[in-house]
Amino acid sequence: MPTPTALNHTMLAYQQTPPPPTFTSTTDDNLNLYLRPAMASLQRPPANAVVYNDECVLSFDTPFTPTGLYINLHTYQSYGLASLPHDMAAVANTATPTLYAWVCKYKVPRVPTADEQEGQVDPTKMAIGVKGGFISDHQKYEDKTVVHLLASLNGTLATFRYPDPTGLPSFISDVVDSVVHHVASKVTVSEAAWVDEIKVSQYAASLPLDDTISNGTKQVVDISDPTQWACEESGLTEGLWLNLSDGYIGSGRKNWDGSGGTGAAKTHYEQVLASTGQKYPLVVKLGTITPDGKGDVYSYAGDEDDAVLDPQLGEGWGGVGGFGAGCGGCGRGG
Repeated sequence: MPTPTALNHTMLAYQQTPPPPTFTSTTDDNLNLYLRPAMASLQRPPANAVVYNDECVLSFDTPFTPTGLYINLHTYQSYGLASLPHDMAAVANTATPTLYAWVCKYKVPRVPTADEQEGQVDPTKMAIGVKGGFISDHQKYEDKTVVHLLASLNGTLATFRYPDPTGLPSFISDVVDSVVHHVASKVTVSEAAWVDEIKVSQYAASLPLDDTISNGTKQVVDISDPTQWACEESGLTEGLWLNLSDGYIGSGRKNWDGSGGTGAAKTHYEQVLASTGQKYPLVVKLGTITPDGKGDVYSYAGDEDDAVLDPQLGEGWGGVGGFGAGCGGCGRGG
C-alpha cells in the first residue's frame, strides 16, 4: 500500500511555508469515488467530543512537525506521517474511503508593538511578555495554518484543496473546519485526578542558585528564543529541560519505545550532586513557561522524583528573567 511519502513531503526549515501537494480535481467522478461515499459516516464533533487535533496518538508529531498532522474525520484521532499507514491499513480493504484533515502549522515573524520592542532592545524587568520585560515566543511569531483534505481508498491517496467552496461538498468542509478548530478538553477524569495530586516541591522555596549564575560569569541561553535551545550534551533541540539552579539545558529521558532524549538533564543533576554535594533538583521543560509563572517542573531529588509545582517560577527566580538575560543575583537563593 502506498504511503503519504508519495505526496512529496519535504523537510521544512523553521518559519518556512509548507510546500503545496499535487491536488486532485473536484470532478464528479473524483467526488463520487473519494468523498461522497464517506459522508454517511461523518459528523461534526459534539462540544464534549475528544478530538486529537494537536498531537499524534502514536508519536510526538504535531501540526508544527514538518510533515504535519493527519486527523481522521471519522474517529477524530491524529497521526503523524510515519504513523498514518497504521490507521490506513485498518481500512485498506474496505470500499468506503477514509478522509483526513491534513494540518500543517508554521511560524512567521510578526512586527512587535512599541512595548515589545522596548523589552527586546533593553529589558528592564525580570519577566516575559510584559512591558519592559523579555518578549515571549508568542510575541515574536504568529502561527499560520494550512489545511488540505486527504482521501485514502484501497491504498490510493488523493489530496483535495481546502477550502474549496465551489468544489468540495459543503458538509465535508463543515466537518473539516469543526475538527481542525475543536477545542474541547481532552483531559479524562483519571488524568484530572492525577494532576490534582501534583505537590509543591519541598525544594522550591530554598532552591540554591549556582555561583556562576549569581556572580554573572555564566551567560545562559535566552529562554524566550527557541532557536537558541539545545542540549548541552548532545545538541538535541527538542524535549529540553532547564535546570533552575545553574541554567544547564539537557534533554529528557528516553521513552518506552526508545524515542526521546539522552537523559542529559538528570545525568547532570546526578554528576553535580556526586562531585560537589550541591543539590540542584528542579528543572522546567522549555516551551512550557508562561508569562504568569507556570510551567512543567520536575524534581530529580530521590525523595520526590516526580512532577512538582514551583510557586517561585514566575517571581524572578534568577530564572525567567535571570536566565534569559544571563544575569545573576536576582530572586532565588537559599
